[in-house]
Amino acid sequence: MVAKIKLDNDQIFLVEGSFIERINAESLRIGDLLEITLASYKEFEKLKLFTINDISNVILSIAFDCYIESIEFSVLIILENRRSTKFYYSLDLELTKWRNLYSIDEYIAQLQKVAREEYNQGIKLDIEAIEGNCVFDFEINTPDTLEVIHKNIISKIFEVTNTAKAELLENLNKNSTISLFHFPEHVRTYCEQYLIYFTEFLQNVGISASCDLSHKAGQVLFSVTPNSTETALEQIREALNIYLQLPNIISDNYNLSGIAPKEQQLLANIKHFESQLFLANAMIQTQNTNIQNLNFIVTQQQKLIDTSILQHSLITTKANNKDEEKEKLIEGAVSLTKFEKYGVEINVANIYRKIKEIIFKK
Repeated sequence: MVAKIKLDNDQIFLVEGSFIERINAESLRIGDLLEITLASYKEFEKLKLFTINDISNVILSIAFDCYIESIEFSVLIILENRRSTKFYYSLDLELTKWRNLYSIDEYIAQLQKVAREEYNQGIKLDIEAIEGNCVFDFEINTPDTLEVIHKNIISKIFEVTNTAKAELLENLNKNSTISLFHFPEHVRTYCEQYLIYFTEFLQNVGISASCDLSHKAGQVLFSVTPNSTETALEQIREALNIYLQLPNIISDNYNLSGIAPKEQQLLANIKHFESQLFLANAMIQTQNTNIQNLNFIVTQQQKLIDTSILQHSLITTKANNKDEEKEKLIEGAVSLTKFEKYGVEINVANIYRKIKEIIFKK
């Protein structure tokens, strides 16, 4: 559709039947085009179903601020031509509050490195620091709507920044593997408890290591350090990849005969984690029922969740395998499917032996 946007006598922008009140938008006419500054993301949402081609004949630029996960972004969209559009997303580096183990220059350099490695077709990304702000410069060539483009850009920014942080932290301690998680607040404690059991899990597959869990800017930083230099970090990453998936693929249909104490302990840990999530979901349902008449909108953190939350909350871990959507990690014991929501029948008695074979490539 072609946008019908204009400034009428009442100073209201008309947008295909909806409108943006003049008090919520400032405009500057440049020839036949408008430079628009919106008061909030709410006003931008009225344009979200338009494509670049829809609005490029009437709008030269759009500026607005938005908050994503408590982070404020200043956004500037410049419609240079119909073939490419510039999307600038700027966030404050908060120089006076900088307490990271790496410098701002190191952070920006790592962001640029990750951006080069993460190039996507249809998206060109440059990153630079300007007056205490980190500016993500996207050049977009896509027929998608503004809403889709905005969501894809935000996702890419978080992917790049979190990968850069994890790699910087891992470079500071080359003897450890670092993973970042962002758990919903109401289940964070349960998820962290499950992560703590990972040391015991490693011990049962023949790896001696220590784990450390800390918090940084609302994220959980999980580091694992092998006690022997002969243990490859890639083996630990492979073990963590399997460990995070176990609650999502182990069903109630396992055979209890011949299960050793360590396998029984693993099952107990998983069942305990499942029961905690079940309780959290029950509390959420009760809360939603009590306030349903208030037209309460359930937020992302309050949606019902299952054991796949461990995988979905993993922001990044260095050397993640992003190419394979499915692989038989434990052939003969279980087929681990990355996006599977329910369990499959599993021979639990063989699980540690099969995991060892995978980790140590026997």
